[in-house]
Amino acid sequence: MSTPTGSSIDILLNRLEHVQEHGQGWRARCPVHGGKSQSSLSLEINDDGRILLQCAAGCAPLEILKVCGLEMVDLIPERLKHHTTPQENRKGIKR
Repeated sequence: MSTPTGSSIDILLNRLEHVQEHGQGWRARCPVHGGKSQSSLSLEINDDGRILLQCAAGCAPLEILKVCGLEMVDLIPERLKHHTTPQENRKGIKR
């Protein structure tokens, strides 16, 4: 099991290439299939604090996380353990 320190979204974003803010989330190059597109992977933080991943080419989130050296558990927000609000969880996450 991986044990990242710091914000999980920051750790994930730092392990991706061509990260750009997009709307309320980010876009990046998918580390699984690479490809020509620098924005095939969409990342968002759900209202409950979970990190959502979606690859336009259909790569599975588990594959993406494995390439990044993370596990699905790393996408579970700390706020669930500490009972903070979604707004509190989003503070300080902007890159």
